[in-house]
Amino acid sequence: MKRKHGQVQLAVDTRELAENLIDVGQEKPMSVFSDPCSSEFAYSTGNSLWGASYELIRFIQEDGDGGGPFCGQAVELGAGSGAVSLVLWMRGAAVLGTDVELGLMQFNIDHNTEYGANAGAKRGGISTACLEWKDHNAARTVRADVSPGLIVGAELSYDSDIHADLIETLLILTARDPKEEREEQEQEEEKEEEEPCVVLLAVPHRDEDRELITTAKAKGFNVQLMKACPPTEEHASEVGIYKLVRRSAAKGKKTQ
Repeated sequence: MKRKHGQVQLAVDTRELAENLIDVGQEKPMSVFSDPCSSEFAYSTGNSLWGASYELIRFIQEDGDGGGPFCGQAVELGAGSGAVSLVLWMRGAAVLGTDVELGLMQFNIDHNTEYGANAGAKRGGISTACLEWKDHNAARTVRADVSPGLIVGAELSYDSDIHADLIETLLILTARDPKEEREEQEQEEEKEEEEPCVVLLAVPHRDEDRELITTAKAKGFNVQLMKACPPTEEHASEVGIYKLVRRSAAKGKKTQ
C-alpha cells in the first residue's frame, strides 16, 4: 500500500537520531535522519545511512541514470532512510521508495515536505510501499502500479542468501507490460523505440557483494560498471556503481 508524504505523523525525538546533511544544489543542504542504534524506529539495517548510498547519491547528482538527468518514474529498493529517493524527488522524478520497514523513510519524507516544495520538487511526487523481495506477488503489485524507467538501490548485496530473491524482484519490476508491448508492436512503424528500464546499484567490492553482479548476469541482465569509487571515511571498501538492463529489453546490446 502506497502512502504519500504528509499522511503519517510520527512522534519522534530527533535528539536520539543522527542528522545527515546532503547537498542537493539548494541554498541549504537537505536534512536526512538515520537511526543507527534503532532508538526510535523498529530495528532495520536500513536505519543507518551507508557509504554506498552517498556514492549513489553523488552519481545521480552528476549523471542522473547514467546518461543524463532523470525526471521520470523511479523505484528505490531497500530505501531505508529514503535518502536516495529524496534526492531523486528533489531532481524532478516521481519516486516510490520501498522497504520492509517504512517508519524512518516516512519520517524523512514528512520532514522534507516543505524543503522539497521550496526546491521545486513535484508535489505528491514521492510515496512509499512495503516490499519484501521474497514476496514476488508484492513485487508484481508494485509493477502493476508503476512503470519505472529507473530502479535504484545501495548496499543491497550484503547477504548472498537474498541475492536470488533480489534479482527476481528486479526481473519482475523491469518486465514489459504485455498490453503496452502489444500496443507498441501494433504501432511499431509510428512509435519511437521505448527506452528500457535502467537499474543503478551501488555495490561494495567485497567478495560476497560481487556475487550479486555475477548472479544478475546469469539471470539475464547486461551489466556495466559505470564508476569505481575508492574507499573514503564513509566506506572502507571500494564501491562500484553498476548499470543493469535486461537483455530482452536491451535489443542485443553487448554485455560489459
